[in-house]
This record gives sequence, C-alpha cells and structure tokens, in this order.
Amino acid sequence: MARRILHVQDGKASVSEEARFETERDLELAIASHPEALPCEDFGLGSLVALGTQLDFGSGPIDLLAADANGRLAIIEFKRGTENPDVRRVVAQLLDYGSSLWRLPYADLIAVCGRATSDSSGGLEGLMADGCAALGIPFDVDAFRIGVEGTLDTGDFVFLCRSRP
Repeated sequence: MARRILHVQDGKASVSEEARFETERDLELAIASHPEALPCEDFGLGSLVALGTQLDFGSGPIDLLAADANGRLAIIEFKRGTENPDVRRVVAQLLDYGSSLWRLPYADLIAVCGRATSDSSGGLEGLMADGCAALGIPFDVDAFRIGVEGTLDTGDFVFLCRSRP
C-alpha cells in the first residue's frame, strides 16, 4: 500500500503518492537536491545544504555531506534493498567516514568539496550562501567557518543512514 503525502502550495492542497527510487544513486541525488526534506530538527540541526555527493576523504566516498548554517556537518549514507543487511557494517562505515573528517583542516574540506561540485567558482562558502539564500536562512560566513572548524576539531558530526528494502 502506497503512502500519501499532502502537499500545500499557494493555499491549495493536493495529494501525492509516495514513489520509490530505482537506485541508491537516484535517492542520493534527490536528497542532495532537496536536503530540506530530511528531519533536521530531530537531530539538532538547522536546515541542511548539500556540500557534495561521493566525497572521498580517505576512507571511501561519503554518499552525501551536508551542513547547516552554523557549520554542523551531517554525514549521510544511503542503503537500498539487501545491499548491506548487516547494520553493524553500515555503522562502521559511517564511523570510518567520521574519522576521516575528524581534525581535517578546513582548507582540505574546501578542496575536496570544490573538486566534487560542477560549479566551484563560489567555493564551499559560496555554495552555503546560495543554499541558505534559497531556503530563506540568514548566513554568516565567519560563523559558518568557525562552526565547521569546531565540528571538524571535535568530531561532533551528525550521522544519518537511510536503509530501505
């Protein structure tokens, strides 16, 4: 049985049916395009902006790395079907990603994210500024940088995993 989603736009309500994604990559790209669909508040985060997909900091490619305007980083991993039924391996994978980011210099984060985006002319901070503007969220580049540096230094990442049969 498909779930229904109530969508309200311009004061008019319509109903949409839930749709499945054919591949993990399709889901990853959809969430990267709309990270505001994630329940950020449940994890103590502000609205997220995608920093990049398939970012490799040394322990394999992170499906999606996102940040809020305060510089909190979220490491997001997608699993689909029976591709990895052992949840312990998925948790270990996430922790490996966190350990590769822990104490990473801010400049290195900028470099890896810049290589992964098609338009890196504005760099990581420009990407965040544009993402926050699109969401109507105030953005302070200095507060963001300080927040990211603090998150990288302490390893206080938010780990999100979506597993779906």
